[in-house]
Amino acid sequence: MIVVYDEGHNLSDLQTDRLLELAPDALIVASATMSLPPRLNNVISRLRSDQGWTDPDFSTTVSSPEVVEAQLVKQRISIDGYITPLEPALDNLLTDMRRAQQAAQNLKLPYRPKAIYVCSTNTVDGVPVSEDLKRPFQERQARPILIWRHLVEVAKVDPAKIAVYCQLKFSKESQKPPEMHLFDGAEKDYSRFIAGDYEHIIFNLGLQEGWDDPAASFAYIDKEMASARQITQVIGRVLRQPGAQHYSDPVMNTAHFHIRTDEKRVFDDILTQIRADLVSEHPSIALVVKDEKTRGKKDSLDPRPARTIPTVAIESSDALEPIGKIVKGMMDFRDGGQNTIGQGSRMQVLQLIGSETDAHYDWVEVDHSNRIMTRHVFRREIQRCYPGGLRRAGGPINLVDIEDPKFDALIEASSPAAEHVRETARKVVEAYIQHSLVFQDDAGHPYSVGPIAVDSNGGETFKKSLHERYSGLNGFELRFARAIDKTQRVWTRNPSGSGYSIPLLHAGKAYFPDFLVWIDKDIVAIDTKGTHLLLEASASKLFEIGGSEAGRRIVLRLVSEGHVEISNGTIHTRKTAGFTVWVWRHGRPQPIFCDTEKEAAEISIRLD
Repeated sequence: MIVVYDEGHNLSDLQTDRLLELAPDALIVASATMSLPPRLNNVISRLRSDQGWTDPDFSTTVSSPEVVEAQLVKQRISIDGYITPLEPALDNLLTDMRRAQQAAQNLKLPYRPKAIYVCSTNTVDGVPVSEDLKRPFQERQARPILIWRHLVEVAKVDPAKIAVYCQLKFSKESQKPPEMHLFDGAEKDYSRFIAGDYEHIIFNLGLQEGWDDPAASFAYIDKEMASARQITQVIGRVLRQPGAQHYSDPVMNTAHFHIRTDEKRVFDDILTQIRADLVSEHPSIALVVKDEKTRGKKDSLDPRPARTIPTVAIESSDALEPIGKIVKGMMDFRDGGQNTIGQGSRMQVLQLIGSETDAHYDWVEVDHSNRIMTRHVFRREIQRCYPGGLRRAGGPINLVDIEDPKFDALIEASSPAAEHVRETARKVVEAYIQHSLVFQDDAGHPYSVGPIAVDSNGGETFKKSLHERYSGLNGFELRFARAIDKTQRVWTRNPSGSGYSIPLLHAGKAYFPDFLVWIDKDIVAIDTKGTHLLLEASASKLFEIGGSEAGRRIVLRLVSEGHVEISNGTIHTRKTAGFTVWVWRHGRPQPIFCDTEKEAAEISIRLD
């Protein structure tokens, strides 16, 4: 048994005791701001003294760049600030939301973006006391009502798509309209609310802890709730990425916030705190801030004109037979036996009744460890050896008859049987890599270059690029982009995580080259790399892509700074100035030295 406790900073001593009474094999406590109760610290102290555990044994910190790269969260946060009545803020949110919903429809996504509206409940704007509940509904000034009326009466949103989840009060003399879906926290309200799949949810922070919907991509936050801490909590609700996948339209990879405050200073203070939180917790997420001067400027640009590229995939049909033989040779443990048993251990606590002495802890070996399905052991080892393969609906697991009855066998996690299954999984991954190849799929649906996110206040304009301008390029990338533009070839900046990707067979992942250049029918994919990243990049991101039948090739290039060579797995810098263009020749990467960006760009797009 594994117990997972989310929002771990709320874990109490009493809850800890109740969970430990279940005798779990593991207790996983997850939180962005970890704070452990004293009861759990006692167990941790015993693990330190009895088992010799150190800090790395207790916790795993997941970095923000890894989370963004895994596409579990969005790439950008867009914040609009208002010192206005709520109506202009709501109108701008709805305009952005309609565009996102249209993009979702164009991309044929299985969800529609949703919006949340966070506000106080029964007070009137500017007045700290509750309003008169006997006033007619049309005269009520409570913010949930004002938001609901604006959505329904002005924006013409179907009331069936709106949920109001807060303890909004009404009197017998003035009842709510029958079409208003109000949930005030009654016993069955939450389950009814979840079942409704509402697109607009109006609530106060009382809904924060238990509710989560990755489709929520837009948030209006009213000034009464506008503390930096509260807004940071709401950001966590809107930052999750539906489907754990970044999409070609940047509006689908952006968390949109519309924040209304009383004065500019308040908004500036909030923004300062949000920036600090992003730098410390989410450094890979870009922050875009809009005000009245910048709200009309574009923060994404469409290609001019649209261009397509053949997709690149993994052809693994030749791996089917060898993988089948490996799995067939895996032992069947459904009948049990000594090999399915593994040794476990548990902590035993002894306390003398009526004594104030400390409890005595002993670790006791037991005859059995946790029993799990062979299928689970096999899949987990595949995922460990071939990361990303399971989540991306591809990889060696697809070539295994995972429904074979022998995968139903129950084995103990630390048993010899489990190790045999893991070894079989490792052999399957090796066979998959050995017998598969990366190929150009001319028959499949091509990738179409989509919109790209840009800084509405900056960026550099180019003449031959598919998009009018680009922002966010580092110094090396910017210099090289200028050099590509001067070659007079059509090119585009390729956004990482949401643009054109090329699978890496050996790792079960994909990479996104920095630039794509069209040379007649051919396409050159260019990746710029710092010298410290060159060794790994040259070994994994430079190879020949086969399978082209229509005379349209995809050619890979790497460009690094300085005159650099690689010998026996070591980087040797002959000269710090200049550039090195890496090409694939005779089955291995070969360097070509260039003195200027212009020469490096021309060599990169030269097709031999």
